[in-house]
Amino acid sequence: MTPLDQFKIFAGKEYQNEDGESHRVKVEPGFTEDEIEDLAQIFPEMRIPDDIMELMKYASGFKFDFFEPFSFNTIGWFGLENIFPAQVQLTGDGLGNFWIIDIKQNGDWGEVFFACHDPAVMVKQADNLTEFLQQLQEYGEKHEHSVFHRIYEEERFNAWEQPDAGLIDLEVARNSNDPALKQFSLILPEGCKIADLRKESNGSGFYWGIRGFDLDNVIRNNDELLWAFVPTEKKSFWSRLFGR
Repeated sequence: MTPLDQFKIFAGKEYQNEDGESHRVKVEPGFTEDEIEDLAQIFPEMRIPDDIMELMKYASGFKFDFFEPFSFNTIGWFGLENIFPAQVQLTGDGLGNFWIIDIKQNGDWGEVFFACHDPAVMVKQADNLTEFLQQLQEYGEKHEHSVFHRIYEEERFNAWEQPDAGLIDLEVARNSNDPALKQFSLILPEGCKIADLRKESNGSGFYWGIRGFDLDNVIRNNDELLWAFVPTEKKSFWSRLFGR
């Protein structure tokens, strides 16, 4: 099923909020072909995949339930470019937390992540935009019994409370039987911690706010869901004193 197919199903239903009030998805008018062509210039490889372009022509975004307005053109708004070099900030919850979609180096749209600041965790929400729209539909129908609600209310705290913040010690990675993980670890400086979500299910995540690591120096292994957190350089008293 394409993102547009799922979006039409999602947007075509009537929902009830937790107060029992009926509401529908408010679809914003789609982009023109010229607007999409201009937008493509700021995406990797100046490319928007056909299935995403199809969706953009139908809707530029939408409004739904408690969320901030959803947008499909907010590329680079989120920040943390070392974790997600290219990403679209889909929406937020109004509390400083956001849902973003990872844009690959060839322009493909990848996984959706819940980027939470309190606690400071990154949680895998969905494998792709179609699944994310399915989760929103289920949330509108089932509320607290939905996958979306579970990730939002529970899994972010589970990611925060897990041992070692969900990060792998460098020596463990260097002795791993996983070829990609081992090869990645061998190019990293000492003291790094690695986050690996390549084979993890939705709701899995890691704590990115860990002290002693520099968010400006996070290293990503190409398009893989594999990151290294580099320790903050420890400066001597005199270096700190003179700002060196």
